[in-house]
Amino acid sequence: MRLLHVLILISFSFSMDVVTIGDHVFLDKDFFTKYGKDEWSRSDEKQKDRMLNDYIKREACAIQAKSIGFLNDPSIAIKLRDRSNMVMVNSVYEELVAKPLVSKETLSKTRNNIKVEIDVSHILVAYKDSKLQQPPNRTKDEAFLLAQNIKGKFESGNLFNELAKKHSDDPSAQNNGGSLGWVGWGRTFGTFQDVAFKLDINTISDPVLTDYGYHLVLVKEKRASEHAELMGEELEAVVYNASRGTVSHLLRNAATSFDSLKLSNAKVEYNDIALSKIVNLIVDEKDRKKISGQYKVDLVSLFDDAEDVGVVCVYNNRGVGIKWFSQKLRGTPSSRHPNLENIDNIKAAFNIILLQDIAVKLGNKKQIHSGGLYINQVKSMENSLLYDTYLKWLVNTAPKPDSLLVSQYYEKNKEEKYRDPVKIVVREIKVLNRELADSLLLEIQYGLNFEEAAILYSKTNPSRGGLMQPFSEGKYNEMGNVAYTLANGDISQVIENLDRSFSIIRVEEKLPEQYSELKKVYTRIESLLIRESQKIAKENGVEGLFEKLNIIINPDFFNGAAIEKN
Repeated sequence: MRLLHVLILISFSFSMDVVTIGDHVFLDKDFFTKYGKDEWSRSDEKQKDRMLNDYIKREACAIQAKSIGFLNDPSIAIKLRDRSNMVMVNSVYEELVAKPLVSKETLSKTRNNIKVEIDVSHILVAYKDSKLQQPPNRTKDEAFLLAQNIKGKFESGNLFNELAKKHSDDPSAQNNGGSLGWVGWGRTFGTFQDVAFKLDINTISDPVLTDYGYHLVLVKEKRASEHAELMGEELEAVVYNASRGTVSHLLRNAATSFDSLKLSNAKVEYNDIALSKIVNLIVDEKDRKKISGQYKVDLVSLFDDAEDVGVVCVYNNRGVGIKWFSQKLRGTPSSRHPNLENIDNIKAAFNIILLQDIAVKLGNKKQIHSGGLYINQVKSMENSLLYDTYLKWLVNTAPKPDSLLVSQYYEKNKEEKYRDPVKIVVREIKVLNRELADSLLLEIQYGLNFEEAAILYSKTNPSRGGLMQPFSEGKYNEMGNVAYTLANGDISQVIENLDRSFSIIRVEEKLPEQYSELKKVYTRIESLLIRESQKIAKENGVEGLFEKLNIIINPDFFNGAAIEKN
């Protein structure tokens, strides 16, 4: 591994620069969208080296792809449009369905606690109706009294971890003494964290009731969380994400109500005659595919070629045909296309397409595309697509080996890779009965033709007189071992095989050690050389960017550690 030579730039800005690649400056907030602050802080120098190297590589490839003009490629532009639309759909449901469910009180509580982490331990005292897999046989009242008793023991001087090992019904307490480690807001149950984050250090709580029983909570230490320095829109995004879990059980019903309202407002009405024609198209196509051993129907091609289907549905007071739905399906991978077997399936699948179209239009109307969260998600998606496309482009530019290179590789490696060992050719009479094997051996010894006996009795290739393919030493267990002790023309005694069959063999020929013919291994060598060429093209293309682009790393962020090229 050789060092990537970089210039070092010291930054004094509030948002710390991580790295500058050419004219592009990437801040710590950009970097931490890929790698969490906790992950970064826990990592050693080599791990940080790999993370930052990977980040630079991905961003550099995306920058280079843009400079080459990949964004002008129609196929990439279509992918970006389709994926951006899916980000818009998700953003609309997040803004209009999920967010209204989160109360102002929950957001305020999260905002007040999100910048702190606590090192917390607990003792769980469960009861017979709690949600443990094997709850103890005690009542809820008995559990409360026991929890109070344990609290008294701690306050009398008993160690918390010893009490946890002795009394806690949390199965992990025997190993960790009740420690949950460092916990941020939103990582535990609501009532548990409400109490835990208000506790003073080394002060035990009163019993806290959750679905799992009563908890005694102890906070051993507090520190700033990874969100401690966030402000404004970034802070509010983190606050919302940490609060969202409190309404997760409400989301399905809320989304269903939202969908019903939007479809009703759009006055969606389906034409059952057209839907029946679509069902028949799909059934006929499946039957045709089955004849050729295929089972997956290409809905896009089928819908594109469909004629005389008519108006499929009325949507926002206009008729929509099958080719409109085909166009919408085109942006979805075929592996995710719905299984349309009847009219109800088709309506359900087409409703999803209509709702996505409604969401995109609604998102544009409400300017969701101008929000920081949407912009960051689209940017991340775009960079990921450009990175993948750039690597594929590098691979496709790799030169293919000609016949001379294949021949040279063969000559260079034939001793090690393409030399066939000594092989032996035998005829085998294989039967399932020992008495029959003994009888056949006796008759062969008295003149019965071996090949004729194999044709009549052998389970191994009887049509060719029991002739086997040449094999090397070490194959076929006992039969193979015996074969290599015989000379040409020798006939063995009866051999008992591992599968409880019985064999008699005759050695036909011993083939000397020889080289595989080039024509037999040509395709294999060509494939190997293509893979090597593609790997080199990809590595050189990416590493070349490290040399080509001016990369400046901030030592205040990375502590001056060297960056190594993988």
